[in-house]
Amino acid sequence: MPKEPGQQKNGAEQEPKKAKNKPAKKKPAGRPSISRSPQGAAGAARNALPYDMSARQKQVRRQRIMLLGITLFLVLAAGVLVMAVTGVFSKDSDPVMPDLPKYTSFPAEQGNAKRINPLTGLRDLNASAAGKRAVSFMVNNAPAARPQWGLCAPDVITETLVEGGITRMLFMFSDLATVPKVGPIRSARHDFVEITEGFDSFLIHWGGSPQAYEAIKARGVNNLDGMVYSGKYFFRDKTRLNQGLAVEHTAYTNSEYITAGIAAKGWRTDVDPAKTSPFRFVTEGAAARVPIGGSAAAVNFRFSANYKYSFEYNKTTGLYAQYLNNTPFVQDGGQQRKVTNIILIYVDVQQIAGDKKNRVNIDMSGGGGIYVTAGGWETITWKKGKPAEPLQLLDKDGAVLELNRGKGYIGMVPIVQRTNTTVSE
Repeated sequence: MPKEPGQQKNGAEQEPKKAKNKPAKKKPAGRPSISRSPQGAAGAARNALPYDMSARQKQVRRQRIMLLGITLFLVLAAGVLVMAVTGVFSKDSDPVMPDLPKYTSFPAEQGNAKRINPLTGLRDLNASAAGKRAVSFMVNNAPAARPQWGLCAPDVITETLVEGGITRMLFMFSDLATVPKVGPIRSARHDFVEITEGFDSFLIHWGGSPQAYEAIKARGVNNLDGMVYSGKYFFRDKTRLNQGLAVEHTAYTNSEYITAGIAAKGWRTDVDPAKTSPFRFVTEGAAARVPIGGSAAAVNFRFSANYKYSFEYNKTTGLYAQYLNNTPFVQDGGQQRKVTNIILIYVDVQQIAGDKKNRVNIDMSGGGGIYVTAGGWETITWKKGKPAEPLQLLDKDGAVLELNRGKGYIGMVPIVQRTNTTVSE
């Protein structure tokens, strides 16, 4: 008859075979003996081994469970630390699942929304430039310097005579980060130094007249000069050099170089609180304001016999396209300069006595002018005063002039050329 598992020949329970592989241990003193069947001392000895193994296994199991718990705690703690470092539980946003977009519920990019550009009134200013000083570049306007680099990029261009009937331009930007390759960079004049001071702007130039250097030094104007930083923040265009152009028509710079230069100087970058809003603009979103003086499909004016300008209005775009000597005024690459606002202020221009290069001095105390925009024009007045004082644009009654929002042109036209200004309906 087959034997039941674990049964001896005499019918007693048989220990599992694996238990026979290990010698029985002596019963510890004081420990109660436990046997699976009443077999006396021999049975107790045989049953001691299974009891000891069970206790050890329980102890090992407890240790493993404890180790597993510690490991799980450390993993969870590490996960929380990683999420805290990476911003999942940052102060700037609500907690979100790691595999979801960080700003699903509360977009932090609202803090990076475009701001109002103080020079144009347009909402196109990077948040990083809000409340920062403008940057102004002296740009050559001799025939050999055309077409200029970056002519269409400035928020505002200011232009006036320097000497010998030629003009120079000041490219003004509210946001240095938006400055492309600009130039040819040319030498400064003291009148342009005053303009930059009025806007609390950095001045970027290559060289300068004795009067300009004197003004910069006396009044501590923050400026970067290509005469000092050629090859570091200013460079020569090889293509134009190879074309045989004189070196003064080949200098350029850009945002990257000037940003580095200003940072190296450690200058103040926050704008003077008194100069945060140099112009007043119509309410954002409102229709363009049409000046009440009359219609203006085009405006024509001149600085001298060789610098005759016109701006022609496009009703569809609301912009005025610029022409110089009856030719589209274009930047390198062929794009024509177009603006919303044209401001002509008439200034008294006198040659500096004893200046061998016939440089001029401009009276910036104030005067009259015209404002052209949105297909219309009107008479205005202006004043500036001391070098550090801002340029103030006023209507004919002396109230602050309200401009349309957009890029602009400021022409400081010799008062003797006033009669050559015409407006076409």
